[in-house]
Amino acid sequence: MIRRLTIDDIEQAYNVAITKPIRDETNFIHKDRIIYTLAHPEYVNLGYFEGDELISWSAVKFVNVDLEKVWYIIFFFTKRLSDHFSFRNNDFGPMMDEYFKIAEANEYYTYVYSVPLKSHHAYYRKWKSKKGRYDTFDVAIVPAGTEAPSEWMRKLNGGIRPYDIVMKKRVLKDEFRKNNSIRTNKSPKTRTR
Repeated sequence: MIRRLTIDDIEQAYNVAITKPIRDETNFIHKDRIIYTLAHPEYVNLGYFEGDELISWSAVKFVNVDLEKVWYIIFFFTKRLSDHFSFRNNDFGPMMDEYFKIAEANEYYTYVYSVPLKSHHAYYRKWKSKKGRYDTFDVAIVPAGTEAPSEWMRKLNGGIRPYDIVMKKRVLKDEFRKNNSIRTNKSPKTRTR
């Protein structure tokens, strides 16, 4: 079962987080950071439960960047350690589907992410399941050992990496948007970064 996490889930969320983060194995997360993401409205935290046990969870952040409403994954944690990442996991795949539904319902039509340059083509093939609803754009290539060019990219990238990174975005096509509208500069429903 997938559901939104609340502050009541803090102990389980922390225990899963210290198992091993998939998004970035080098970062340790403090309990205060988890409490912050659970308590603030610009974050959405979803968890995959088997019975009452939290197996994995993730958090996304909704922000305004250059007058565009975007969202991105802050972190993903799981008890199920694996050598490779897959959207077909019975936990992460459905969580991502739910995030897309939440984002689209709140008119956040742009998902931004970063992947290692050497594996971005494999990552792209995994996205074909979105059945053409989204257009994909390369935003920037960040060479190994350098900072990303903008503040939001630095936050998304999580620091200087020892390998080349591709910053990408997926934008929902206009025909799939609420009221079939084009992009607007309306005020967001959540706070800016």
